[in-house]
Amino acid sequence: MKFFAIAFLSLVITPALLHSQAHPDRSAENPKAPHNYTREHQLIFFAVLEGLYEDGVAGEALELILPDPLSMFVEGHPEKTNFVYSCPLCMPAFNAFQLYAARSPFYGQKGTRYNTFGEGVSDEMRARLKGAPKERRQAIQDLIRRWVKRRLDALTLTEEARTSIEENLKEMKDKGEATLKRFKDGSSSDYFAKNYDGWEKCPICSGASWMGE
Repeated sequence: MKFFAIAFLSLVITPALLHSQAHPDRSAENPKAPHNYTREHQLIFFAVLEGLYEDGVAGEALELILPDPLSMFVEGHPEKTNFVYSCPLCMPAFNAFQLYAARSPFYGQKGTRYNTFGEGVSDEMRARLKGAPKERRQAIQDLIRRWVKRRLDALTLTEEARTSIEENLKEMKDKGEATLKRFKDGSSSDYFAKNYDGWEKCPICSGASWMGE
């Protein structure tokens, strides 16, 4: 009886498994959204991610830039806010920082747990990041600018293509700065007004786009 039960189950389960392998259910997969993730969006994401790995930003320096990887700002500590929520340039940068912060050690090592390539930020940069909020945001702007320029140069674009990208980045910067202005004047909420009080500019926006400066 046990044999027949096993045989019956195999007749039922095996075809089901074969069907699931041949026709996997992809309904749970994240669909592509190219209209949301433009060329410029991806440029900022990869420029920041590459810059973090290449410079080896880690430890205290990374924590000062991304004090709370689960939110755009730290509850009760608006002085630690470094990103503008919903800003089209801050979002890809923030996602790159989050991904980098969750990185795993590289495989194929003996006795070490390396998880980045560079030697870390300079003492001068670390001091700037540890400074007043305004000084820290200026330091972040300088990092973002270096990384984005480095990425753009590495792409060896035609003059026309690079100009097009820079113009689009400028438009994204304008939107980000408009969002910051709306948050600062309290038209969105008192909560955002408190978190962005004293901001003169968005460090990610100014770092990613230097058109018009």
